[in-house]
Amino acid sequence: MKKYSLWQRIQIVLFGKVFIEARQHKDWKGPLPFYAFNCPEHGIVESYPTGYSGRLICPKCIDSKHEH
Repeated sequence: MKKYSLWQRIQIVLFGKVFIEARQHKDWKGPLPFYAFNCPEHGIVESYPTGYSGRLICPKCIDSKHEH
C-alpha cells in the first residue's frame, strides 16, 4: 500500500479526498487528476473523477463486480 503523509490523511478525513497528481495513460487524450479517498470496503484507494458528476469510484469495487 502506498504511504500517505499525515497531512494527506487529514485531508481525506476532512474533505473526503486529496489530490495526488495528474496522470496520463498512453491511450488518453490528456492527463486526469488522481485523488486518494477512503472506500468503506477497501480503505484508501486512488482514482480519477468519472462521469458527468465527477464521482470518485473505488477501482477495487469495480474490479470485484466484474469478477462475479
